[in-house]
Amino acid sequence: MIDYIGLNELLWQVQADTSAANCHGFLCGQICVAGMPEEDLWQEYLDLQSDNDTLVFECYQEIHHLIVDIAELIRSSDLDFTIMLPDDGSTLADRLQALSEWCEGFLSGLGLGAAQGSLPLTEDCQEIVDDYSKISCVGLEDEGDENDEQALTELIEYVRAGALLIFDEMCPAHNTGQRPEFLH
Repeated sequence: MIDYIGLNELLWQVQADTSAANCHGFLCGQICVAGMPEEDLWQEYLDLQSDNDTLVFECYQEIHHLIVDIAELIRSSDLDFTIMLPDDGSTLADRLQALSEWCEGFLSGLGLGAAQGSLPLTEDCQEIVDDYSKISCVGLEDEGDENDEQALTELIEYVRAGALLIFDEMCPAHNTGQRPEFLH
């Protein structure tokens, strides 16, 4: 699976209107509500501005592979699903910014998917969505300290667990035991 740095670089090369974290969040939100993101919808979301058809094709291929990987991980009983963020070597501010972008993307993906299917949110899911909305607005003005590192680690785990809960409660294909259709 492509990593955060690789996806960020690829999105930058094709002049996408999104970051790696935001894109991953969007795809996760779509998977949670729709089972599989509609290709036209995620391509429109990326809003690629590059005229290089080869790079655009490569980007679409990588995103398709990423979607398949996300769908497999989020459905896995092993709880291997993770959210795509910079590694721990990045600054606290960069990781928090990426988490904020991930939540923003997730809310966009979830909202677009829910609008198409008019799925109601359970009380637990609504609480998570409200929290994601707050997280999408956070930032850090200084370097932070050890307590901030621990708080970020806990916040990332909360966001990850929240996405799994929303998927479990909302994804129609998952709840009925049906396997979603993967487009190749």
